[in-house]
Order: sequence, then C-alpha cells, then structure tokens
Amino acid sequence: MKYVDPSGEMEEKKSWYENAWDSTTDFVGGIASSAADFLAGTVYSVSDNYTYGLTSKISSAPNSKSSQFGQSFGNALTYAASAFEMFTGGLMFGGGVTVSPLAFAGAPITAGGTIALDAAALAGGAAMMTHGSSVAMYAATKDSNISEPYKRPNNATTPEQRQSVQGKTCVDCGKAADKMVADHKVPLVKEYYDKGAIDLKKMRSLDAIQPQCPSCSNKQGGLLSGFSKLMKNIFGF
Repeated sequence: MKYVDPSGEMEEKKSWYENAWDSTTDFVGGIASSAADFLAGTVYSVSDNYTYGLTSKISSAPNSKSSQFGQSFGNALTYAASAFEMFTGGLMFGGGVTVSPLAFAGAPITAGGTIALDAAALAGGAAMMTHGSSVAMYAATKDSNISEPYKRPNNATTPEQRQSVQGKTCVDCGKAADKMVADHKVPLVKEYYDKGAIDLKKMRSLDAIQPQCPSCSNKQGGLLSGFSKLMKNIFGF
C-alpha cells in the first residue's frame, strides 16, 4: 500500500535504487567535472608558458583545485618539454661540427679540409636551445612578485669589503693583481631575480664577498649583463 499525501506538502521518499542512481550520477559528474578542470588547467598553463603570458592576458583557467593541479602539471610538462628541446638542440648543434680528413656537411664552410660546419644544424640547434631555455625560465619565474627590472644598489660594496680582498688571489683564475675586486659570491642580479629582493645587510657583509681580479671581473660582468637583459625580456620590462 502506498501513502499519498493529499496536501502535497510532504516530500516523497525516493526508493533505494533512485538514491543509488542519484549518488552514482553525482559521483561520475564530479569526476568528469574535475577531469575537465584538470585538463583545462593543464592546457592553460602550457599555453601561457609558450606564449610568454599572452594566454593569461586574454583568458583564464577554472577556479578550482583540479584546475590548480592541472596548472602545476602543465608547468611540469613545460619543464620536461624544454629540457628535451634543449637536449635535442644541443645534439643538433654538436652534429653541425664535423672533424675528419674529408669533412662534409649539409652546408659546409670547410677549414683546411678537416673541419666542416653545417650552418643549418648550428643555427637550428642554437635556436632550439635558446627557445627551450627561455620557455623554462619564464615558467619558473612567471609567478614571482618582481614588478621592475634589476637595478644595482648604491654602495653595493663597502670600503671594508674592498680592503679585505687586497693581497689575495682571484677565486676564478688564481692570479693576483695590484687592485683586486670585491666580488659578491652570489651575484646581486641573480639574487634579485631568484628572490625578488636583495638582502642589503648581507650584501655589505664581509662573508658575502670574495677576491676577484679585474680581468675575471670584467668577463663575469659581461655574462651578468647578458643575463640581466634576458631576464628583462622574460619579464617584459
């Protein structure tokens, strides 16, 4: 016998199989929704990394935990793909140099008949290594709080620091010079882009510096200048 509520105010109880069906569809729907958000987050992250932030300017990812996990997975995929690209580019670049008594290559510029340079392989390999490294660098730094380019602090070294390295040998080449340079063990530009700020107190401590000859200091300065320009491009400054 089935009771019928004449007023229609009482909620009709569902049978066990109706409850089971509802629970199953909710569960499957939740999984499908989570999977879709995860995939959307992954695609969004990879796309944003390879467009250097363009994707995030014109669209957004779902606001869910699954999407966040997907974005983290997308970053991991980016690192893996970039590493493979750099490795492949390195092999291509290395294969562009042939050393042999009879050196032949696709587009050779021979030197004495023993060395051939494949211009296409060298250019392609260098391009792949550069692209792979720049994408990986963007993915690693895109969530940082850096809002302006690096600027060397005033009085980055103190008279005490500069005096402390005089009469010592260079940490790079082992040579001594009439006037040695107080070199920061961790380059300030690297510290800035790694941490988003420079520890000014530590910067001026004696433990933060090491002796470097002017020649090695100039070479390092050129490398760090190139690094600084690369980071400006990555951050869009």
